[in-house]
Amino acid sequence: MRPSAPMSAQIHRVRRLIGEHLAEPGPATVPVAALTAAVRTPRSAVYVTWDSRGRCRYVGSVHRPAARAAVADRLAEHARIPARRRTWYAVTVFPLLDGVTVDLVRHHEGWAAYALDPLDGSAHPAAGMQVPGLN
Repeated sequence: MRPSAPMSAQIHRVRRLIGEHLAEPGPATVPVAALTAAVRTPRSAVYVTWDSRGRCRYVGSVHRPAARAAVADRLAEHARIPARRRTWYAVTVFPLLDGVTVDLVRHHEGWAAYALDPLDGSAHPAAGMQVPGLN
């Protein structure tokens, strides 16, 4: 799926914040249903969910180094909540490099949440005082 222009701008913003820790091929945006059915997804990632209007609904992260489908598994856990099934239309996954620490994953989640101000969820990790790539 192709993100709208406003979504693309927000995706680019998060991509810049993650910077050197972003794994190739970089972020991808797909319908939530397609990702939850995937058999292989990144083991560590920041993810952003969007509603059908392209508004950021939620920012989360996952760090499961031994899992084959960590992001898909985490989104399936979220899908147990009916409101999320109704409002989450698409997800952008920002894969992180192998070997990143859980603290670094949470750091990037915190900055992404700060930058995007999601409509849902408020329990994001503190991002710290330094802006990645700027300090």
